[in-house]
Amino acid sequence: MRRSLPVFALFLVALALGACRLWAPAPGALGAEVPVPATQPPASPLPEPTFTAAPAATTAPTVAPSPTPGPPPRLTGSYPIAGDTLVQAGFPLTLEFDRPLDRASLEAGLTISPSVAGTLEWPADGTIVFRPEGGWTEPAYEVSLTGVRSLDGASLEEPLTLLFGTGGRGIPVPALMYHHVADLPDDATETQRNWTVSPAAFAEQLHYLAREGWRSISPAQFVAYAEEGHPLPPKPLLITIDDGNRNIYTNAYPLIMETALRPVLFVIPSHMGYGGYFTWEMTRELAEAGMIIGIHTQNHIALRGQPNEVLQVEIGEAKREVEEHLGLAVDSFCYPFGSYDENTIAVLRAHGYTTAFTLNGLPFQPADDPFRLNRLLVRYETTLEEFAALLP
Repeated sequence: MRRSLPVFALFLVALALGACRLWAPAPGALGAEVPVPATQPPASPLPEPTFTAAPAATTAPTVAPSPTPGPPPRLTGSYPIAGDTLVQAGFPLTLEFDRPLDRASLEAGLTISPSVAGTLEWPADGTIVFRPEGGWTEPAYEVSLTGVRSLDGASLEEPLTLLFGTGGRGIPVPALMYHHVADLPDDATETQRNWTVSPAAFAEQLHYLAREGWRSISPAQFVAYAEEGHPLPPKPLLITIDDGNRNIYTNAYPLIMETALRPVLFVIPSHMGYGGYFTWEMTRELAEAGMIIGIHTQNHIALRGQPNEVLQVEIGEAKREVEEHLGLAVDSFCYPFGSYDENTIAVLRAHGYTTAFTLNGLPFQPADDPFRLNRLLVRYETTLEEFAALLP
């Protein structure tokens, strides 16, 4: 029994050691120490956080860029026009430009000589109106604009000067007169040469007018200028063509459309559709292309001394027929052979016409008599130099 005690003690020690191994923590468990492989590099420290500074508040607003100046401002209309010597005393000076102007520069750069007291108005940014106290009373005035700028900073190309006056010979709005545009044979009569212009000469004359800055207007525009003071473009003129000859459609029409110029065509209703004249369809096409249609009587007869019943047909019936066929209002008339009298004018007024053209060869127009407008005849032999000399 005494010899078995040591053996039993050894057994208890072995049993205790086995229990300790069973309860030891596994690798990686809480409290266990995990060996680091010799080949694994030490862990890098985490980078320090960085912060982007907020942009500083702008202390002053950004200056907007100045607009790029455009072309020089251009005068597009005025009352009076340059050279008008029959200015109406009660009508104001009106200047219209193609875009808004700097008011301070205009008010500083506008001078009128002789000096006139008055008020300056701005009905629109590109339009100024000067109303003279007591009206225009001197025989001659000079309006000058210097240093004037548009709102975008562009200056006038050169100082603008406008001369006009009162008590003179007329309004410088020439009216050119044509009848035929065709080539004539060498043996053409004097009458044919008086009333015909070749297509080459007609084209040359139109391009000269366009190049020199002349601008065609309607008879109604002229009346609005003369009777109400409405502005006209610089260098205005009227181009008139009588009778409605078909060579105007075939020869002149294509040449007219090469420019911005548009004539007044005086037609004869009873001649429509005959071989040598327009048809209604041609006339309608010409009107739609911008030509102005007027009346040259119903049957192309002289009107002086005619009884009232004849005038009612030649003036009234002709107007009714043209308006009915074309669907437009007609207000301008041309006297065949330049023949008329006071009774003719009375009937014209009664039927709503506002202008009538004569054969009087003057380059100016009356300010107070729109039923006696003057015209300049262009002939077959008229050279370009002679043509230019016709214009005021």
